[in-house]
Amino acid sequence: MTTNQDPAHFTTTSFSQRPVVVCFSGLDPSGGAGIQADIESLNAAGCHPAPIITCVTAQNTQQVHSWHPIAPGMLSQQFRMIAQDMPISAIKIGMIGTFEALEVIENCLRDHPTIPVILDPIISSGSGQQLAQYQLHTQMLKRLIPLTTLVTPNSDELEILIGHSVEAETGAFHLLGLGCTAVAVTGGHYNTTKVRNRLWQDYQLKYDRSWNRIAGQFHGTGCTFSASAAGFIGQGMTISQAVLKADEFCWQAISKAERPGQGQLIPHRTFWLNRSPRRSVCTTDQTTH
Repeated sequence: MTTNQDPAHFTTTSFSQRPVVVCFSGLDPSGGAGIQADIESLNAAGCHPAPIITCVTAQNTQQVHSWHPIAPGMLSQQFRMIAQDMPISAIKIGMIGTFEALEVIENCLRDHPTIPVILDPIISSGSGQQLAQYQLHTQMLKRLIPLTTLVTPNSDELEILIGHSVEAETGAFHLLGLGCTAVAVTGGHYNTTKVRNRLWQDYQLKYDRSWNRIAGQFHGTGCTFSASAAGFIGQGMTISQAVLKADEFCWQAISKAERPGQGQLIPHRTFWLNRSPRRSVCTTDQTTH
C-alpha cells in the first residue's frame, strides 16, 4: 500500500557507523555463553557484531550434552562475505572445535594481518565437558597465538595450553614468546577469596586488579570478558585500556547475574539498557497500512 507522505521525509544526510567486530563462536542455546554472549558484550562496547557460528551445541546451564561443527567451507564463505562488505575493526575467536575450523580461521587472519585479533582459548566448558577435538590446543599454540593481539585464558586454560601447572606470569611469558602481543589471565578459577585479573605485554605487568568474589557459579564469564575487550580494542583503545573496561563491564554483568535455569548463573550483559534513556522511534505516525 502506498503513502502520500513526501519521500524526503524518510531521507537523512548521514548514518552513524559503529566498529564492526567479527566473532567466531559456538552457539549455546541457553544464551549464557558463546555467540549470544559475544553479541551482547559487543553491543555494550558500542560495536556492531558480525557473528560466525563455528559449532552448534546442545547444552543448558547445567551441562553440555553434545556439539556439532559447521562445515569449514561455510565458515570461510561467511567471513569473505563480511570482509568484502564491512570494514572489520577486530576479530574475536571463541569456540573453534575442530582442526578444520582452525585452519579456516588461520587463513582469514593471514589474509587480514592488520586487524586486531582477540583469542579466548576455549577447550572445555565450565562444567568440564570437552569443546574441542583432542590436542586442538597444540595447534592453537603453533598457528593462532602467533597471529593474536590479545589472548585471554583463565587459569585452567592456561595450564592446558602450557601442558602443566604453572604460575600465571610464567604461563603468560611463554605465550608472549610464541608471538602474541599481550596475555590477560583471569583468576576466577583460582580458589581464592578475591578474583585477580592481570595483563602482561612486552613481558611487563600492565594491569593488575582484584575483585571481591561473588558467590555462585557463572556461565559465560570468559566470553563476556574477551568479547567486550575485543569491542573496546575495535573502538581504538589500547590493550590496557580495553582490558580495564572489559574487566569492569564483566564484573558489573556478573554482579547483576540472573538464574534463568537450574544450573549456573548467567551474567546480565544488557544491564546497561535499564539505565539508558528511552526515545521514540519516530516523532510522527508513519503507518502505511
